[in-house]
Amino acid sequence: MERSNLGIVIPAYNESENIKAIINSIKPYGIPIVVDDGSSDNTGDISRSLGAIVFNHSRKLGYDEALSSGLETAHELGLEYAITMDADGQHAAEDIKKIKKLLLTADIVVGVRDKKARVSEYLFGFFTNKAYGIKDPLCGMKGYKMLSFKFINLRNSYKSIGTEMLLRGLKEGLKVEQIKLTHNGKRNGRSKLGGSIRSNSMIIISLLQAINKFWK
Repeated sequence: MERSNLGIVIPAYNESENIKAIINSIKPYGIPIVVDDGSSDNTGDISRSLGAIVFNHSRKLGYDEALSSGLETAHELGLEYAITMDADGQHAAEDIKKIKKLLLTADIVVGVRDKKARVSEYLFGFFTNKAYGIKDPLCGMKGYKMLSFKFINLRNSYKSIGTEMLLRGLKEGLKVEQIKLTHNGKRNGRSKLGGSIRSNSMIIISLLQAINKFWK
């Protein structure tokens, strides 16, 4: 898989302190696509200066909308593959190469972290593991074969925290692989989901919506 065929989608909100290091680390593997989700800092300007493709939201629309914009950009560019990763420094760039290799034969590749940040993430994973054998659906590092989503809408229909495309793919019978990620330490800065109560509530609501949509 050539570098020119892979887009690396990074949803970013006020990540000026982290984005430079992340873009520089991933450029050898693919084309950086940064979705500036209404940042009030210079996240977008830094990204452009480093050669990334930048998609701007005029206001903050949230993680799922940013993911959708990034994946649609990869599709419009005619890229064959897309890998999503977070902008807070949690993901290791060297895992991109491993995911790229799996995408040669899989439709979706899901990263598996060695430790989850919240109780609600373990609960979400319990349900998807029972239903589909997927251990870490909320991991922000995933790979997609774009051709496999030709007939699947790339725009999220609810706040799924990055899980809806995976669940759609599973429902459609796409081939999904999982890969244990390199541990890359804690996030840099505060979680964009907010504090413990708020973030756990958001994940539980997303899980309930997923159960209603995909496990009827």
